[in-house]
Amino acid sequence: MFQADKEKLVILSHGLEGNSNKVYITNAAKYFQDHQYNVLAWNNRGCSGEENKTLKLNHHGETDDIHLIVNHAIRKYGFRKVYLMGYSLGGSITLNYVARKADILPKEILGAVAISTPCDLRSASHSLDERKNWFFKDLFFKKISKRVIGKELQFPNTFDVDKLKKVKSWKDFDNEFSAKLCGFKNSDDFYDNVSSLPHLPKIKVNTLILNAINDPILTEKCHPKEMVKSNKNLKLILTDHGGHVGFLERNHHHSFMERAALQFFEDNYDSHI
Repeated sequence: MFQADKEKLVILSHGLEGNSNKVYITNAAKYFQDHQYNVLAWNNRGCSGEENKTLKLNHHGETDDIHLIVNHAIRKYGFRKVYLMGYSLGGSITLNYVARKADILPKEILGAVAISTPCDLRSASHSLDERKNWFFKDLFFKKISKRVIGKELQFPNTFDVDKLKKVKSWKDFDNEFSAKLCGFKNSDDFYDNVSSLPHLPKIKVNTLILNAINDPILTEKCHPKEMVKSNKNLKLILTDHGGHVGFLERNHHHSFMERAALQFFEDNYDSHI
């Protein structure tokens, strides 16, 4: 969704097993377009409906694709003010990107917002195994299991898909499948290498994390309260309510997510005029 004016661009990154057609993405796209922003919503590999032809899956710590997208948008269209906004897994990708690639970020990136983000993936994974989260666990497990089976069809004898029937915890799944598909030894290696939490001190652009206390997936470790105190570029909004990628508001057609992000971006825009 591009305006005639190619000055301001928001890049939206979807959540786990989501895509650019999810309601929270399309709502945000319309909201920002209505406020004179250009919008680019991208799909992680294998999430657009077109099969990913490589064995490797996208994950929370994969930042090469978003880096490519950002640079392509700047070079091709000449955007001068670029803002990033990611949800859940997309929030992790966004945080990892601005942190791990802090020294090579395009100067056009002025701000980033991460929504409902599992900054500590290990504790969030354990949280998914709690009884209260059966809905999310079942939903994610079914979708990712289909992806694993699809990879086995593409690359025969890579996995023992029969183990899917024996998986009882999210860590079991990550240990047997996620880690191997993403190029890691096991679940612990996976969590240690893709969690954004240890890398947040490296962030050099203004970045906002918006999480809810009643988010059923996130744990206390996912709210980097101490790091916010030591990094002036990092902000945290922790609300009592909002759930996981919810933040609905009464009497509004938009959510608090869009409103908070717009205010944050506008503040950063004004400071760079």
